This record gives sequence, structure tokens and C-alpha cells, in this order.
Amino acid sequence: MKNDRIQFVITLLAAATLAMSLYFRVVFDSGITQWIQEPPLLKTIVAYLISKGMGEKNLKLVIIVAPVLAAYLYRFYSDRKINVKKTLAFTIIGLLIILYPFKNLVHLPVLVGMPLIIVGFLLYIRSLMRLSIWFFSKRLEQDQFNQKNQSFPQTTRKYEGKYNFALEYDFYLNGKKRTGQLNFVNIFRSVFVWGIMGSGKTFSFISPIIYELIQKDFSMMVYDLKFPSLSSKVYGYYQTAAPKELDFYQICTTDMRYSHRCNPIAPRYIPSITEIEKICDNVMTNLKRPDESESAFFKGTAMGLFVGLVALSKEMEEKHGLEVCSLPHVSILASVKAKYLLPLLLAKKDIIMKVSSLRDAFEGGAAMEQLVGITASLQEKLSRLYQLDAFYIFSGSGDFSLDLNQPDQKKVVTVGCDKDKAEVMAPYLSMIVETVGKEANKPNKAPFAAILDELSSFYYGGLVDYLESGRENLCALVAGIQGMEQLEKKYPRAEANSIIGIQGTIICGMSGVKTATEVSKRIGRTNQKKTGLNQNLEGGQTLSHSFFMNELIPIDRISNFSQGEFCGVVADTLEDPIEQKRFWGKFKKHHCHNTKKQKNMPLIHDFWNNEAQELFKEHWKEMMRTGFFVDFIDALDKGDMVFISKSVNFYIRFLRLSKEDLNYLIKKNNAIQQQNTKIQDKEQHEKGIKGKQSKKGIKDNSKFAQQKFLAEYFSDRLETVIIENEKHQFLSAHLERMYNEVETWIKKEYKEVTGESIDGDLFNLNDFQVDDLTEVPF
Repeated sequence: MKNDRIQFVITLLAAATLAMSLYFRVVFDSGITQWIQEPPLLKTIVAYLISKGMGEKNLKLVIIVAPVLAAYLYRFYSDRKINVKKTLAFTIIGLLIILYPFKNLVHLPVLVGMPLIIVGFLLYIRSLMRLSIWFFSKRLEQDQFNQKNQSFPQTTRKYEGKYNFALEYDFYLNGKKRTGQLNFVNIFRSVFVWGIMGSGKTFSFISPIIYELIQKDFSMMVYDLKFPSLSSKVYGYYQTAAPKELDFYQICTTDMRYSHRCNPIAPRYIPSITEIEKICDNVMTNLKRPDESESAFFKGTAMGLFVGLVALSKEMEEKHGLEVCSLPHVSILASVKAKYLLPLLLAKKDIIMKVSSLRDAFEGGAAMEQLVGITASLQEKLSRLYQLDAFYIFSGSGDFSLDLNQPDQKKVVTVGCDKDKAEVMAPYLSMIVETVGKEANKPNKAPFAAILDELSSFYYGGLVDYLESGRENLCALVAGIQGMEQLEKKYPRAEANSIIGIQGTIICGMSGVKTATEVSKRIGRTNQKKTGLNQNLEGGQTLSHSFFMNELIPIDRISNFSQGEFCGVVADTLEDPIEQKRFWGKFKKHHCHNTKKQKNMPLIHDFWNNEAQELFKEHWKEMMRTGFFVDFIDALDKGDMVFISKSVNFYIRFLRLSKEDLNYLIKKNNAIQQQNTKIQDKEQHEKGIKGKQSKKGIKDNSKFAQQKFLAEYFSDRLETVIIENEKHQFLSAHLERMYNEVETWIKKEYKEVTGESIDGDLFNLNDFQVDDLTEVPF
């Protein structure tokens, strides 16, 4: 399409030239009449125009405005560099000449005034047209990433409602910054937040959503992969914004001191064999290592045996009144020798179908080695569950019910984990989430939200069922995932695709190509305008416009988002339809981040009791009596930790000081001495003090700082070791009780079933190996 605007440009410039000519004629009337004999008709026209209001003001208005409009309509591209500041200065100079008052201009000599007006007018028009070329050329070049086509109208209205809330963000439309509202009007259709680490998922969405839902009296389960990072925030929100009827509990799978107790497979949570199978499938899937392969036979046999052990433990708890139906107890039960365990399983009709392969081998007279080989698969897997903290936390009746959204007993529960032990703790985590999700997803209960940041760190077998039926029972899911690749590591491909396909609200920050591709497709395509510029050999230019379908937010743009920049699609309802469901912008800091964060989570089990404090005092006195500090400081000064006294050697081992710790102390000691030397040298220089007395002062100050640091360091270290030892003794005693409980009912049941007593070793104790050296105290 040719540039049709050129005729309007010429017309406007002609009008400006005509106005300037008339103004020129009026100003220099005397000079022109002397030099030129005007026709009477021209004089009549000039007089008529002046009588109709074409005075100085109106003429100058036409002279100034007409070129501006012409420059606005002018479309010409040039790749030549234009000095904008210089051109703008010439424009202003020309404008000032045009605006020069008539009453002053008329007194100028004709030979001065006439060239001045002509130059000013031409300078003004030329500069305006050059600015127009620069502006148009820059507009064509600056949208090289197609930002204009990819900006679109978004929702700016906040929707109010019982369960509604909104998060603010900034977006651009037609080059202008605007404030958008991401309205969550149907939180129960799930919210998936995608983005690689550092993209801002937790800061921009997870934390604000938790705060908003706590304010709205939701019961809640929050998964915290890096305890207490998110848990401390949730606890702060709970103390600040939670209604009085909400209770708070915390689970830390790796440190029982900060954990309440719960038992996800207590008999009340597994009323039938179906529930037992679901829990066992979750645990077994999470126990499987990525590089591990096994035959279908051994997998099925191990699974059947596992289900049988849980079912048997449940029956024994109800029969003998012992709290033995827990995953730690089942792990211990799996280490019972096969010759004692199999008769008990085969004696139960409701279990025998699950262990039919073992029954056939047992009744067929197979050697015990063969039976042990069959059961070894399960025993090896369950041995990975051995963690003293977890064995305590997930046994017993529990400190609270996992039915979190009972209308009269609503709870907020954080489930925390150490990121370095996430793989080991995945079975326990999946067990909690499975049980809580099943109990919450029932009719006639209070609103509930499962906040699962880093969902891909464990396998949740009931996730699809929860998503499909949770909306009807007011159960929400807010999941944070780094990418679809991570999801497929934990979930089978078909199941992962099902999860991706039934997402409600989708939010995506900086992501990998696969995730960005899926999200870009979900957001959709729009009809976008493309402008083309063609230039012929004679210098003429032609602008062309075409329309084509393209992704509204392309894959490469999503992959290069800044931190806090997100796009996606929001789910709505019939009651609150959202016209613009798609969004893209930079999310603002939510006011929840102004809430005071709790430095420490509540200590549930405190081992710093009177006995521990007395033990601390005794050790401290012994360290002072034996000269530990004197000898240790001497060793630090020499930098020698080989030839040391017995006292130093003993406490190095007792306090678990590694080579890295000792090297740190040596470096710190040297740094203290150097710092004190610098301070004293500065004081000497300022006061002019020299001699032996100042050197003694340096030595005394350095020694004091050294002693102060070591006293604080060893005080903290000694307290930590004593607490860890007290904790380990407590957990070891609990482990012994669990063995005794299993042994008690095994012996009773075995005698009842076979008529024989067990006299020998009951357990295959070698099946349990502590991999984590931090579990072993000094």
C-alpha cells in the first residue's frame, strides 16, 4: 500500500506557506509596495482576509500548527543517523523567529527582516520533518521483538467475593504502564505455578496465596522443602492474620525437636485394603531409585508383602492394644525372619491373596533361602526408611488428627524437610499428603488448601483424583514446580500428562523450553499486524501491512523472563466471569512480606533440661580444671593440632571437631591477632606511644579477644553436642520400645498360630544400617 498521506502533507505545508506569505505581505507592506506594483485584485483579497480575522495571532497559529500536523502524517524511513539534539535546537530557533512579535518585526529594515523570516520558516519546517523521519524510523526499529503486537488488554478490576482475592502486577499496553489484577475467583480449580529456581514463584505467589487463604479461614497443609524457610513465614502469617478458631501444627521430618507427631497409617485412616494399597503404592514408588530396575514378579511380590504387613499390623494393634500400625513399625516387622513371619501372614484370610506367591513357595517346601530371596526386595527397600527422627515422628497415635478441615477443628499444618534428605524423606511426605488429601476431600467440610511448593520432589499418587473431585468439596491445590521435566521424573508420563491437562489456573515465570512451549500453547495465538517497508531505486518508499496468527507470548520470551515476571491463564466461574483471562506482567511485592518473619519455629521437644544443663556445667568445669583452654590456645598459636594434651584430644573428639573446624579456628585465631595488631599500631601512631609497655598491651588485648571468641564458640558447641546426645539417647530408647512392641505381639501370635514358642533371634538386624553418620552420637 502506497503512502497516501503524502497528499495531506503537501496540502498542510502549502497552507503554512500561504499563511506565511500573507504574514510576510502584511509585515513588509511598505517595502513591497515600493518595489512591486500589486494588482488591485490582490490588494482586495489581502484586505478581505485581514478583515475576516487573519491577523497576526491566527496566521502564526496556521504557520506553526500546519507543519506539525504535516510532520505527524509524514512516513519516511531512513537509516542515516540524525542528531536529535541539534535538530531540536534548530526547530526551537525557527519557532522563536516565527513567534517574534509583529510590532518589533515591522521596525526592522526590509533587507534584514525578510531574510530572517524566510530562514526561520524554512528552518522550522525542515527540522520538523527530520524529527518526523527520526521518530518513524525509531518506531520501526525499536519493536524488533514484536512487543506492540504481544501487549494486550488485561483485567484491571478487582473481583470481590467470599473466597476471591487478587494480586497486583504491572503490565504495558500501547507503550503505557498500567496496573492489572490477577483475580483468583476459583481457587478450587487448582493453581499451578511453573518456573525455574529464582524465578520468584514463592515470593510472588506461594507466600501471598498462603497469607490470603489464612485470612479467609482456610484450613491448610503447607509443604516446605527447605524447612524452616517457608514454615517460619506461615507461622508468622498465622500469628498475624489467622482467625482464632484455626490451630497450628508443624512437622519437621528431619528434626523431631521441631515436630509434632502424626501417624498417617493409623487404623482410622486405612479402614479397608484399598486405602492400604494406595498408601503402600505411594511409599514404594518414592522408595524406588531413578536407576533401579526390577522384574514385574518381584515388584508385585514385594508390593503384596508390604500390603500384607500393614494389614497385619493394623489387625494386631486392634487386637493387642499396642500402637504398632505405623510405617516405622512395619519397617521393623519386615526384618523379622521369614520362618516366623510367613505363618502369621498365611493365617489371615483377608491377607493371603496379597501373599499368594509366598504361600505357594512356603507350602511347596521351598528352601528358606528361596523365601528369603523373595522377601529381600521389600526388606532392602524398607531399610531405606530408617531415620531415628522419622521413626519417632511417624509412630504412635499422633499429637493431632490429619483430618485438617473439620468445621469445628480447623488446622494449619506445615510439613518440612531438609532439602539434602528429600529423597530419603519422600515416602514419609507422600504418606502424609495422601492421607491428608483423602481426609480433606470429603463433603460437608471447611475449605481446605494443599500448598505443595516443589511438588516434583516426591510422588503423590492421589493427585489426579484430588484435582478431579476436589472442587466440589472446596479443596484447593496450589503447586509450585520448576518444570515439566522435573514432574516426569517422579510421575509416569501418562500420569504427568493427565496432571498437566487438567490444570485450572496456570502461572509461568522463566522456564525451560518444554514448559514454555506448553504454556505458550495454552495462552494461545492472536491475529497480529506486521508492517513492511519497501524502498525502490528512485528512493520512493511503500508501506505494507499484513495480518498473521502468532503466539501471544512466544516460547523464547517466556524462557527469558525477569525475576517476578509471569504470564498465564486464570480460571473463572459462572458467577464471576473474567473477560480477559490471559495475563502477563511484573508482579508487585505483596503486603504479606511486611509481616514480621519468625526467626525460629516453636520448639516442640526441648532437650535442654535440668540434667543437660548440669552436664554442661560439669564438662565446663572439667575443661577449666584440666587446662583445656590454655593448651588449646597454645596449640592454636603454634598451628599444631598433632602434639596436643589428653584433655584437648578428648574434647576434640567429644565435640566432634573435624579438620575443617580446626582449620577454621586456626584461621580465626590468626585473624584476631592481626586485627588487634592493626588497632594497636594505629593507637601508637596517634598517641606517639612506643616501647615494651605498648607491646604488652597488644598481647593482652589479643589474648582477651582470643579467649572471648573461644569461650563463645565452645560454649555453643558443647551445648549443641549435649542436646544431640540427649536427643539420640531418647530416640534410641524409643527405637528399642518399638522393637519390643513388635516382638511382643509376634511371639504371642506365633504361638497362637503354630503352637510353638520363639526362642531364637527374631529379627534380621543386619537389614537396618544407619547411612547417616549424624545419627551416631559420641
